[in-house]
Amino acid sequence: MRRRWSWTARRRSSPGPGRSPSARPSSQRRPIPRRPLPDPQPQSYFPGIGRWGYGEATEWRFVSGGWDVPGPSQVWAHVRLPLLADSDPELVGLQRLLLLADSANGLSAQMFLGDWLFIPPTLTVTVFRYPQSDWIYLDCRTPTCPLTAAA
Repeated sequence: MRRRWSWTARRRSSPGPGRSPSARPSSQRRPIPRRPLPDPQPQSYFPGIGRWGYGEATEWRFVSGGWDVPGPSQVWAHVRLPLLADSDPELVGLQRLLLLADSANGLSAQMFLGDWLFIPPTLTVTVFRYPQSDWIYLDCRTPTCPLTAAA
C-alpha cells in the first residue's frame, strides 16, 4: 500500500487593507525595504562538496556572506527547475519561496558543512505577503549558544 500526502493553501479574498482584525493600521506598518538584485555571479557551493543537485537547481546571488563564509548572509535565489518533472515549469511565487525556505540554515551556517551536518528536524514558514517575483530574497541568521548539545 502506498500513501501520498499533499497540502495546499488557498488564498482567501482580502477584505481590503487594514480591515483584518489582526492587521496593523497602514500608518503603523513598517515599509518593506527594497534590495536590488545583484548582477549574475559565478555559481559555487559549500567548500569541499562535489555536485549538489538542490544547489545547482537554484541560482544564488549573494548580497553578503557566501557558502564559504560562516555566519549570516543575505542572498537572492531563483529556482530554475519545476518542483516535479511532469508539473508546470512556471512555479508560482509561494511555491518558490517554500522550496527555498529550508536553505536558510545552510546559508547562515556557523560551521562548515564538510565538518558538520546540520539538518533542521522541523520547519515552520510564516508568510507575511506573497512573493512578487520569481526571485526570493533571504536574510539568514543562525544563532548558536556555547551551552547547547546535539546528538
